[in-house]
Amino acid sequence: MSELKGLVKRVRKIMRKDVVSGDAQRIEQLVWMFFLKVYDELKESNEYELESSDYKSIIPEKYRWRNWAIDHKDGKALTGDELVSFINNELFPALKDLHVDENTPKRSAIVQYVFSRLHNYMVNGTLIRQVLNELNENIDFDKYEDRHLFNEIYESILQELQNAGSAGEFYTPRPITDFMAEIMDPKPGEIIADFACGTGGFLVSAINHMKKNNNSQHALDSIQENVIGCEFKPLPYLLCVTNMLLHDLDGSNITYGSSLSRNVYDYGPNDQVDVVLMNPPFGGEIAPGEDLNFPKLYRTSETANLFICLVLYRLKKEGRVAIVLPDSFLTTNSEQAYVELKKKLMKECNLHTIVRLPTGLFYANIATNILFFEKGKETNGIWYYKVPLPEGYRSFSKTKPFTNEHLNGVRKWWNNRENGDINAYFVTQQQIIDNNYNIDIKNPNIKDDKPEYSAEQLMSIIGDNLGKRNEAFGRIQNALKNNVYFLNEEKVEKLNNDFDYKHMLRLKVIEHFMFDEEKTDKWESDTFVNACSILDSRRKPITKSDRKKGEYPYYGANGIQDYVDGYLFDGEFLLIGEDGSVITEDGKPIVNLASGKIWVNNHAHIVEENGKCLLKYLYYYLQNVDITKYAHGNIPKFTQGDLKQLVIKYPKSLSEQREIIQKIAYIDYLIDIM
Repeated sequence: MSELKGLVKRVRKIMRKDVVSGDAQRIEQLVWMFFLKVYDELKESNEYELESSDYKSIIPEKYRWRNWAIDHKDGKALTGDELVSFINNELFPALKDLHVDENTPKRSAIVQYVFSRLHNYMVNGTLIRQVLNELNENIDFDKYEDRHLFNEIYESILQELQNAGSAGEFYTPRPITDFMAEIMDPKPGEIIADFACGTGGFLVSAINHMKKNNNSQHALDSIQENVIGCEFKPLPYLLCVTNMLLHDLDGSNITYGSSLSRNVYDYGPNDQVDVVLMNPPFGGEIAPGEDLNFPKLYRTSETANLFICLVLYRLKKEGRVAIVLPDSFLTTNSEQAYVELKKKLMKECNLHTIVRLPTGLFYANIATNILFFEKGKETNGIWYYKVPLPEGYRSFSKTKPFTNEHLNGVRKWWNNRENGDINAYFVTQQQIIDNNYNIDIKNPNIKDDKPEYSAEQLMSIIGDNLGKRNEAFGRIQNALKNNVYFLNEEKVEKLNNDFDYKHMLRLKVIEHFMFDEEKTDKWESDTFVNACSILDSRRKPITKSDRKKGEYPYYGANGIQDYVDGYLFDGEFLLIGEDGSVITEDGKPIVNLASGKIWVNNHAHIVEENGKCLLKYLYYYLQNVDITKYAHGNIPKFTQGDLKQLVIKYPKSLSEQREIIQKIAYIDYLIDIM
């Protein structure tokens, strides 16, 4: 184990010498190499291929890992510019263009699916050769021991997504996925699904749970056929498929695409599943028109709600579900769609248990719950269990991680619910109806006479009770004592009297974390154009008459203008309005985050990371910058020359930047649900 941990550390050290930007790109770079190595080595040992005398790998012989990546120490191994050219101009194009049709076995077609959305981020061929040699000399996936140990290393790599900017949304802590699989108790022969599977954590937990007591070949074949997932973003899709390969599945039942793209009325009995384990994206974006795939009564802008609706249509009678949902699903009853969806859920299913999780477990510290329900019987009341923080903890963190042991209390209680545990309580269905389906019910067994508030809890108080801001801030001011207190009574009153208080509150939050001179005094001071990479030279406008409709977003100064059939960029980007309506009413620039394959016209600057500053940090920072002194002309224009004059401040440490981003993102979320 220690040798493999040392391997990953060495590989990362090599990659940092190249231009790979940020943890998410490093992980993607590393995992496409893992994928090809795993695919090449494991495919040769898989029984279904050894049994087939006419088996032929879909990967052309020249591009198989064994034929280009291994250094035989004979002086013939590719390296330097020759290796970079081979990867960029031969390997990737060949794998992206593999012929796939309806007759191609899924286990083979998956190579083309994966590589059609991947990139090689390293540009130094000598460093690439060093990485390849480390992998080849230290891991042999044909050896069970290596594969078993590497699963743990791979899990630690996935765990790092929590600190890799917005990629954190794709990872659910393993103690949570294992606990949910344990309670659901999936069995071979049952269809187990995750309709937003991210890196495949829930599926792996289900697989491992079933293998514990069912290790026959028949059971293993059943698991291969009946574990299904769907993921619509390239990086987690790659991570998930590789995860499946490492756990003896071929990954063919992991679909690349959106589970929300099909009308729920089109699903029939053959589409239904026995068990659902998932943590759907909260507050995410959906493709235009996807909400129309759901009954009007249940449509909301919250993606998690749409996934709940999807589950209800795809669940068999007596099917079982464990799903992670944010507090907003429990609390919101001001939008009729939320109320109607909860009515449908409790009419069709027995929502028997809600486990309330502590903060610090998920990306951006969003407060979450696990809902457990079974289809076929109505809900007659809900049991709650609030997982307590250990004594002395304010929240879980990287230095105080959440472990399997922290769920022992709820495990002990689960089958003995009258054991006197003060963290458990029951709410009748009539109480829920009287509360208009707000199921955010507090634990009546615990009275907190002297509450203490973190900055996140402060925002939650504002969201829960807008009419009592002044009182809440007064209590918080006493509770925080020596902590920074950034909204005083006068500012609160101004927010009360201002129509767009949410916007003002967002700016105050950004100001607190990014523009406080006491905090920023020791930060880096640099021009904006040095803190990132400007890609404006690659932009290209298309006149409306020349645009061909397609799937790729076409961005202008104010965001998405259209959808076209081609793209210029593929990755993660920040867009800044250049001309037209590029300035908000309070003098701030128009900024948008974009990811995936996009087209950008010449009305928006396009920016990517260069290793100094995270995109999400720049996104928030620019929202509080007054650009009226830079933009010029009757029709405001914010040129690249203007960007060169803009000086920004940022922590040199990317980890510190991530911490700031997570705090702002969490409070942003709370402001949204006010």
